[in-house]
Amino acid sequence: DTHISIAQVCYLKAQAMQDIKFHEDSEELIKEALNIYRSIFTKEGEEDSTLDIADCIASQGLIHQELDEWEEAKELYTKALTVYTNALGKQNIEKNIRVAKVLNNLGSMNQALNEIDEAKSLYETAMLMLIKQKKEESMHMYVVIENLINLYKDEILKLRFEKRTSEMDIKMQVYNDSIEFFSEKLNSLMIKLSAEIEAKELKINQYQVGLDEIAKKRDEQKKQAELERKKKFKEYMATKQSESWKNSKCIIM
Repeated sequence: DTHISIAQVCYLKAQAMQDIKFHEDSEELIKEALNIYRSIFTKEGEEDSTLDIADCIASQGLIHQELDEWEEAKELYTKALTVYTNALGKQNIEKNIRVAKVLNNLGSMNQALNEIDEAKSLYETAMLMLIKQKKEESMHMYVVIENLINLYKDEILKLRFEKRTSEMDIKMQVYNDSIEFFSEKLNSLMIKLSAEIEAKELKINQYQVGLDEIAKKRDEQKKQAELERKKKFKEYMATKQSESWKNSKCIIM
């Protein structure tokens, strides 16, 4: 358990390093986490088969993607998908949103390497996974659809350049349908986000009202305590004054 906790900390630190573009530091931490996970979960001669290892390999892929090292990123994403499959099984792999993310990222690498058919297939698979997971209105779906639209757009420009009119018309129809679908999903996403923002703002307002009430009660308690203190002080002084004659000195006649 201690070793797993260390690996988890390394992974989280790596994510933080990656967010601020410290790629070298991030990859070192990822490798450290990977080594720990493999020492615990992967026996010698066996394939990796845990989600934690798959997540680490996918994170390595993202690091290389951000460094424009597309071949390396593609290889790592492909390896991550294999480990996800080993960990989840073919029946359950479609239920994991992280797999959809990796498919999208792998599609991006295929597109960058001009492997258009492979990229399209990966984007479409990722999109179908997100639909099955009921994530149609998620930001992940927005990204996948946007990638597909850009891919179709590139294909249309290529066909126009090559003057392949009939194919271009078909692609244009697919492109327009994708734009319509994208707009519909984007609108749904914006409505959902607006509702979430309103709900959060309502909670913040309720929280602020609660804080104001607490502050008001504390002020009242302070005032009450101050009044009590003054009252007791007056009573104390009155008692002292009434008893002061006992300590008074007489002049001997």
